[in-house]
Amino acid sequence: RVGGIQDQITDGVNGLLVEPTDLREFGEAVRRLLRDEALSGQLGQRAEETVVQHFLPDSSLSNWSDVVLAALSARGLVRS
Repeated sequence: RVGGIQDQITDGVNGLLVEPTDLREFGEAVRRLLRDEALSGQLGQRAEETVVQHFLPDSSLSNWSDVVLAALSARGLVRS
């Protein structure tokens, strides 16, 4: 649960989030993933889907393009 990670991961859906200073909780999360192959597989599959949908260069480029065009439009430099 630090920085942008908590914005990118939904706990229990596409990863597990733990408090950064809680080593016991971290160890329990790792142990849980190692012991539960089904959970590990599901989280991994969903994480991959999240990356493909939101963070690969194509989607990132499109998102940044929208931001730049909105900023230029707000300054009257381009028409939307």
